[in-house]
Amino acid sequence: MKQRTYYKQIYWDQLQAARAGAPQSADIRDHIAVFRRHIAPSARVLDVGCGPGITYAPALRQYAGQYVGVDLSLHALRQAHQRLQGVQVDLEQSLPFAGAQFDAVVCMEVLEHLFDPAGLLRHIRAVLKPAGILIVSVPNIAHIAHRVRLLGGKFVAGGHPQTADTPWCDAHIRFFTRRALLDLLRATAFVPVRTYGTATALLTGMPVLSVILGRLLGRQRLHQISDWLHPLGYWWPDLFAGHLIVVARYGDENI
Repeated sequence: MKQRTYYKQIYWDQLQAARAGAPQSADIRDHIAVFRRHIAPSARVLDVGCGPGITYAPALRQYAGQYVGVDLSLHALRQAHQRLQGVQVDLEQSLPFAGAQFDAVVCMEVLEHLFDPAGLLRHIRAVLKPAGILIVSVPNIAHIAHRVRLLGGKFVAGGHPQTADTPWCDAHIRFFTRRALLDLLRATAFVPVRTYGTATALLTGMPVLSVILGRLLGRQRLHQISDWLHPLGYWWPDLFAGHLIVVARYGDENI
């Protein structure tokens, strides 16, 4: 199956079904908090890889001055039409906008799906106004749970729960630590100015330990304790953040 076919239809069919009716997760709330901190209310915002707009899009639409999204999947854009103005585009080609016209670009959980993430960042740079900001997020492959699994010889790519035991079928094809993401941004002429880690379900997602503690403490108590440990993702993102968020500017270190 070709990558374009997968992302245009099947990927979003599965993801939409998995997320339908799900409450807003802690990491999505963290994304929204970063938007509100770094994007001006009157800003013109481009969402690269917007998908069906079922997570942070409603909040960003209310907050931004103008909100436009692009995605490969027409299927996803049809679902997103009530939440944002969407344009179908191949993300590994140039973006269909003339000149630098966006105050901010958000690119959330996209780079890990691309053969050429550096190419996309160069295309983003072309449509971003001088001193405009880029906010990008990726899953943290160096999270402690991934490290523990690797000690046991198991790798979980993290793109979809159904592929946990078959990572070669997973949608994630690029993997990032905090350092790797910062290096990628610098290599494409962006200056990272702030890094955030998102909250993560530390104990409930830990291999073996979550099962043992669940039996000893009960699942409800385990979830409660795990929630108390959320700040570890903010304080020590390299090890404890489920996702990494970086705010960057094109050639400007001041923010």
